[in-house]
Amino acid sequence: MVILLKRALFKIARSPVSGMFVGFSFTYLTALMPVDKLAENERAIVFRHPAPMGKVHWLGVPKMRLPSLAALDLTDGETRACVTAVFQALALAAEGEGVRPYTILVNGGAYQEVPQIHFHLLQDGAVYEPFLPPGNEVGWAYGQAVAYPHPRSNEPFHVIIAANAPSAPLPALDLAQPAVQTQLLDCLALAQQVAARQNMTAFRLLTYCGYATVDPGLTFHLMG
Repeated sequence: MVILLKRALFKIARSPVSGMFVGFSFTYLTALMPVDKLAENERAIVFRHPAPMGKVHWLGVPKMRLPSLAALDLTDGETRACVTAVFQALALAAEGEGVRPYTILVNGGAYQEVPQIHFHLLQDGAVYEPFLPPGNEVGWAYGQAVAYPHPRSNEPFHVIIAANAPSAPLPALDLAQPAVQTQLLDCLALAQQVAARQNMTAFRLLTYCGYATVDPGLTFHLMG
């Protein structure tokens, strides 16, 4: 019965008119949600996906109405705090459950089925080589982040977005530190800008944690 209820609510959340309902629910009603919670803080919640695509498939969602990655106002203090809190909660859940390695992914445009930004934590799927020094190939830059084309990808569009200074890998980042938060959020802001400039109508932004022999630090892949 509980499983059926979870799946019914998930179906409602994917409907075109569910935006305000979903945003309100995550802002005010997380205590009442029939989900299998793994971690929660003041601004974010992590729970097992009600229709998982693998053994490990979780969702990290901010407790604030944030429709999509493209719509994030990353100059707004509360938005920045909520997004940071999602990554903190995902890392805490992964540590608590002993999950490593893993991928954190957010869909955008036509790939996003629910009109509330949500981050997937998974252990399945292809893994691309994590980092290549940009050299003279930097195509975009914003704040503490740079982006440049992945030279050996089979994807139609694939850029690497990384902190422009040495950083710890995501699970080891101290996201309580403002400077570290800025590195993370500048990477997300640059992903927004690249997706907009390229008129990407469907894309995925993801980061790998622990797959590489030598962890490259804070690195994202934007693919569409």
